[in-house]
Amino acid sequence: MQNNFFEFKKTWVLTPFVQVAIIVFVFILTVSHGYIEFQKTGLTHWGFPVSGFIYFAPIYEEIIFRGFILMALLKYTDTKRVIIYSSLLFGIWHFRNIFFLDIGDLVYQITYTSLFLGPLLAFITIKTKTIWIGVILH
Repeated sequence: MQNNFFEFKKTWVLTPFVQVAIIVFVFILTVSHGYIEFQKTGLTHWGFPVSGFIYFAPIYEEIIFRGFILMALLKYTDTKRVIIYSSLLFGIWHFRNIFFLDIGDLVYQITYTSLFLGPLLAFITIKTKTIWIGVILH
């Protein structure tokens, strides 16, 4: 059986159309809020200058970690190990935020993404067989 986590699939009451609408709505809210904050202070609500990658992080991180990495690892090992490995890689990925965060916040973010968010999103992706629920939750 080949998984296609990129496909929008009806999950619970979330039809593919509703999933896309939620993603677009959250994206518009995030960009709007960031724009308003930038106009007031010159900074985003995270406290550093506006960067476009932040608004696309939920999409590209889910594509990379739950789409490509998770799907590839499932071909070689069991689900439990796949969740652990992909989650650890997801946590390490957040080390790139060293330029924006002080060391305490960076350690917290890496720990949180490795031990909570990564496993949660991996589990949801495996159960729903789509990355798009993870994009919404991210």
